[in-house]
Amino acid sequence: MKHYYEVQTYSLAGGWQNTWTIGEGKSESPEIFFTIKDAQKAVSAEIKRTKDAIRNGDIVEESAVTKADFKIVKKYGF
Repeated sequence: MKHYYEVQTYSLAGGWQNTWTIGEGKSESPEIFFTIKDAQKAVSAEIKRTKDAIRNGDIVEESAVTKADFKIVKKYGF
């Protein structure tokens, strides 16, 4: 059976969920990764983007994220 990985984030309202999407409008779909390495790279990139945005004054420091804010989950099927 085929598998993929998704990056999940936690919210009080919904628990751990894949809230990352690609595309826009009718073509928007959940973002998935075919290797765990790609999912890990995406998490690292998101952490870096957030740090850069804080440093540039685009968002407040309380918006900082770490690896603990994300969970990579292996899923099966398409």
